[in-house]
Amino acid sequence: MSWIARRIARDLWAAMLWLIRRRWVRRLQRAGLARFREGSSRDRARQSFLRQERFARRYGLKTLTVIVTVCLYTLAFLLIYNFLGFCIEQGWLPVRESDSSPQ
Repeated sequence: MSWIARRIARDLWAAMLWLIRRRWVRRLQRAGLARFREGSSRDRARQSFLRQERFARRYGLKTLTVIVTVCLYTLAFLLIYNFLGFCIEQGWLPVRESDSSPQ
């Protein structure tokens, strides 16, 4: 299942990068930096923004792959659990009654 998660994560990552490169997103980023005063405060904000981008480029795809893998395993578990519950309700899977009752 990991190849499926890697493929979905790569596609999502490509879509996010495509979106980030749009002109209106760049304008929003510049507008956010323009809210800071000229000088050291704006420079620190710009450096912080660049550090965040570097971190995202380094670990973003790996993090997204882990998240998609967990989501896929959760989905598979829930599907199997619900399918087994459905099979028990339909009588396709016999369930033994417990002999002892809790006291």
